Amino acid sequence: MVAEAGYIRTNAEALINNNDSFLQAKAVEEISVGNCGEFSMVVFAHLIQNTTGQWVHRCCMAGTVPEVNPPQNYDHCFVFTYARQVADTKAIANKDEATIADAWDGYKILTLKSFMKGQNAYGTTLKDSNISIEESKQADGNQVFSNQIKGYITEWAVSFNQNFENDMLDPNSTYARVAADASANPSGFGTRGSDVVGLDDRRTIAQKLGNCTAEERDDIIQTSSDDTLFGYINTLSHAKKAEFFVDVPTARITRYIKKCWNSGFWQTFAVASSYPYRHSVINALPVDMARDVFDALPKADKDKILKALPKNKREQLTEPELPL
Repeated sequence: MVAEAGYIRTNAEALINNNDSFLQAKAVEEISVGNCGEFSMVVFAHLIQNTTGQWVHRCCMAGTVPEVNPPQNYDHCFVFTYARQVADTKAIANKDEATIADAWDGYKILTLKSFMKGQNAYGTTLKDSNISIEESKQADGNQVFSNQIKGYITEWAVSFNQNFENDMLDPNSTYARVAADASANPSGFGTRGSDVVGLDDRRTIAQKLGNCTAEERDDIIQTSSDDTLFGYINTLSHAKKAEFFVDVPTARITRYIKKCWNSGFWQTFAVASSYPYRHSVINALPVDMARDVFDALPKADKDKILKALPKNKREQLTEPELPL
């Protein structure tokens, strides 16, 4: 941030303070985890930077939940859009003209009127006093941060995720203790959460991949465990495997081949794969496996692959095998 602001710290601090929600939203997108407050910031930032004209209001629920003993405060955040800026929902005469976007509650999109009549996370009828507008901004379709700043946040997220994973291995770490406590003492309302974050998402990988964008598809493949991903691949036909492998990193394909080697996968790979990435997989395999895969290929493919391989691997594949 300091670098982006011309190495003047006061300018950098102003950049951060004036765009706090956008900064947090980008961080949340990068680490792919958050509660309803973080989710509302992501939606808030996305709508402002990718639409024009409408006013976007980030809100929290206020007051106490009716007929709950002992008393329980509402605890939820969401976003609504409207044609103009308002200080509270009392100023909106026709609540059918305002639209709620609640990412935490299953990506729910509905009118403010329906939301207040009970179609909210708590299932209660709301008053205007139960909705507190935290911040508002008119959508202008402009990106708040430069690619340089986005790069800084991405670098931070990579470091954060690694530190988090390391800390979670220690049952006495703060993260691990909080996670254990939350698991033993769940709080809040029920929600199916977010497909992107993966919270409480019990769909199979086939169900996830059947209803996703190209970006989400990469995310799903990247974050799925080897066992989950490989189990899914095993359900595919040769033709479908050929399509699917294009999206799978070489390292994952190589691990899959090694894991499924005894089922004769080299034959499937020879039939299902396509040349543009097949040579990189062959290069990554141990020599004995690479030779078996290579030998199963048509001659025309062999010639192309040999040209793409480094010299040492090419020599290993073409030198005659010694008799037993």
